[in-house]
Parts: sequence; C-alpha cells; structure tokens
Amino acid sequence: MSADALKALTEAHAACRTVVFADMTTRMVLLSESRTVLHREAQQALALRGGRLLSAMDGDAPDPETAWDIAYSIGPDEIAVFLRVPDAPSDALCCLCAPDIDLDAFATDARSCLNRLAGVEG
Repeated sequence: MSADALKALTEAHAACRTVVFADMTTRMVLLSESRTVLHREAQQALALRGGRLLSAMDGDAPDPETAWDIAYSIGPDEIAVFLRVPDAPSDALCCLCAPDIDLDAFATDARSCLNRLAGVEG
C-alpha cells in the first residue's frame, strides 16, 4: 500500500480535502491524506461514518446478493464520499470534499485508487 495513491487523488481533485483508506472489519485507518491537519480521532470518526452509511445501504439493495459500493453524504459545506470494494467490502475509501467537486470524475478516480490500494483489478 502506498500513501502516494491518496496524495495523487487529492492533487488531481483540488476540491478533495481529505482521503482515508480504512479496514472496516478492524475499524482501523490504514492510510490518510489531508490538506489540513486531521487528527487520528477525526479520521476514525470519518471511517466509522462511512462504514455505518454503507452498511445501512446494504438493507436497501435491490437484490440481497448486491451491495451498494458507493455512498454520499451531502451537506452545505462538504460532500462526503464513501466507497468500498464489492469483492472485499472491508476495504473502504472515505473522502471529504468541497461542494464544487465534480462527483462523476472524482468517483471514477477514487474507485481506481481504492482498487489499487485493495489489490483489486478494475
């Protein structure tokens, strides 16, 4: 794993403020990159928030075999983007972005970053 992947993601998207790569099973933050100081507790809180939102969405999946792999939490001052790997749902990327983020482009790049970190093709 490399923090370089997270740094490249934040550099490619100026509106991306913070990215955390976490293991949802152990509730451990593995890597992080932030434009501002984000203490460990805040990183863990972000990862837990993502885990809860993605887990809650599992119940809304149209097919029990299908799990949603991306979730958004939109507020007036930030958009939180949470992604997980469908084949390895314990691996997640939790991101805090400014409201002017291009969500489609960011989600595509974030998915690619997560797949590289998780060692998944695609």
